[in-house]
Amino acid sequence: MKKLLALLICLSLILSVFSGCKRNEETPDEPTAVSAQDETETTAEVAKTETRKISLSYNAKQSFNPFETESTTNKNIATLVYDSLFVLDSSYNAVPVLAKSYSLEKKILTVTLNDGLYFSDGSPLTVNDVIASFKAAKNSPVYSSRLNIFTSAAVGQDADSIRFALRQENIYAVNCLDFPVAKSGTLTKNFPTGSGRYMFKKADGEYYLSVNSQNTRNEEPEQARIYLSPANAESGELYQLQIGDISFMYDDMSEKSQRKQISAGTVEIPMNTIVFLGFNNNADYFSDMRLKNAVEAAVDLSAVCSTAYNSLLKPCATVFNPDWSAVSAYSAQTPKRQTVLAEQLLEECGYIYAYENNEYRSKNFDFIEITVLVNSESEEKRKAAKLIAGELKEVGIDATVEAVEFDEYKERLREGDFDLYIGEIKLTSDMNLSPFFSENGEASYTVDSGSTVAKAYTDFAAGKIDVSTFDKVFDEYKPFIPIGYRYGIAYYSRELKFEGTVSENDIFANIYSWSFS
Repeated sequence: MKKLLALLICLSLILSVFSGCKRNEETPDEPTAVSAQDETETTAEVAKTETRKISLSYNAKQSFNPFETESTTNKNIATLVYDSLFVLDSSYNAVPVLAKSYSLEKKILTVTLNDGLYFSDGSPLTVNDVIASFKAAKNSPVYSSRLNIFTSAAVGQDADSIRFALRQENIYAVNCLDFPVAKSGTLTKNFPTGSGRYMFKKADGEYYLSVNSQNTRNEEPEQARIYLSPANAESGELYQLQIGDISFMYDDMSEKSQRKQISAGTVEIPMNTIVFLGFNNNADYFSDMRLKNAVEAAVDLSAVCSTAYNSLLKPCATVFNPDWSAVSAYSAQTPKRQTVLAEQLLEECGYIYAYENNEYRSKNFDFIEITVLVNSESEEKRKAAKLIAGELKEVGIDATVEAVEFDEYKERLREGDFDLYIGEIKLTSDMNLSPFFSENGEASYTVDSGSTVAKAYTDFAAGKIDVSTFDKVFDEYKPFIPIGYRYGIAYYSRELKFEGTVSENDIFANIYSWSFS
């Protein structure tokens, strides 16, 4: 009997050990709850570095999982919890984080990981975690578009390297490897395990971010904890900032390009979103390049940026983002309004003022009438279209604005039922112009994917020609007129010490230096 009892006790101990091991391997759907004792000790430690809480807003209706959320707010918070292979600086240069180095050969991009990488739970970060995260990000709402240039990822020749296969040659592909890396096996959890600057914690039913001691950035934060406050659906982040519930908010201007009239510090954050004036390249009007050039000369692009977009649109000299380091060395000039040139080009095309109507030009008594199609739901685009139409009228072009609802706007673009249109598209971090030049591109309306300019872009992406060479080809064909690139605005408490540069892709790049003076 004693032997049987001893055997049962041993079995019970063995089962409890294995049961405990299994529990430790699992990642809960909620972050680790802090005990009352630990909370008291942590709060005391935080008090040493904080005189006032630093708090961020989050979208409580969306997941914190970076592979599932569609919320810009939650996506930005994720950059604090999950490191990536690279991050982009304000000049769109790829800066290594988890990566040690990379090499590119034709359509294979090989990335080597840094040594000694660990997740916040102390487990090692491996190439398998990167590959699993890549696959999850490739199917996610936020990261799928930028990762579309890759077909697959696999372990490289070395055990600490990953081989990313590209659809076509792209020397700027490394810019797209800024997806979050989380621990494989936790990717579908509400709170996947990360290796970033902070990690999720929960106390008294509230979430907050706590410094991750396993992070390898070797930076000393001014604050050990960042509080998270759920945004009210009705009042939103703006109200939270005004009453002091949060210290910082970011507005990507997706609703309206207008600064908020609140008492707060502000910083403009350039975005990789281009606004442009598109041509119907199949229209008889624009078969003559001189007419395209006349339209460009007649329009004051800088005025569109400053007036219609309240100076939250940065004029561009080329089709590419003017903040991109690859463009900064190319001294192109932003086009200026030249009405004399516009009138000269129109007359060369045969458009002269009619005898009976000295207001608009005609060719063989056929008046030149052009419509500017625009999405009526965007106040900025309506203003821009009205301004452009007015300037075209000043040189004798009978231009009218057609503002229609978004569904009709898209349908007319697909059918080619327009002359000019105001468009906007967010480009991926590799400055990929495929949306304009690929056969099924999102903004490829009436642009021939087999045209000279489309082929020139393919050569540019492959590194066979430089910015200036591509720009010359683009200007000769002029499938559309670049107007400018959008700004976002970050608002922060005036008492908050906010220094350093940030980028759209990492608006918390300088968060380690944040403090209240």
